[in-house]
Amino acid sequence: MASTLRTLAIPVVLLLSGCEPNRLTSENFGQIHEGMTKAEVRAILGDPYQVNFSTMPTGREEQWYYGNGGKTAAISFRGDTVVFLGSTGLEE
Repeated sequence: MASTLRTLAIPVVLLLSGCEPNRLTSENFGQIHEGMTKAEVRAILGDPYQVNFSTMPTGREEQWYYGNGGKTAAISFRGDTVVFLGSTGLEE
């Protein structure tokens, strides 16, 4: 019974705090590709921990950053479309 309560408590605490379990994994990141929308990326990886904006010669870009321990990912959008993605520590 105590084990079941502990198992249920973690997701409830995360839900109540507005956080969600980290979804940055090799498998999930492998589903992301150029041309995807922000909504599609968010559905797979969840909300980024940081968002930056920059002006590039090709236009304004928005960068989303994800992290999970020693694993990191950066995804750049122009408008609503993925134009670049990179990662460290996600190689299988």
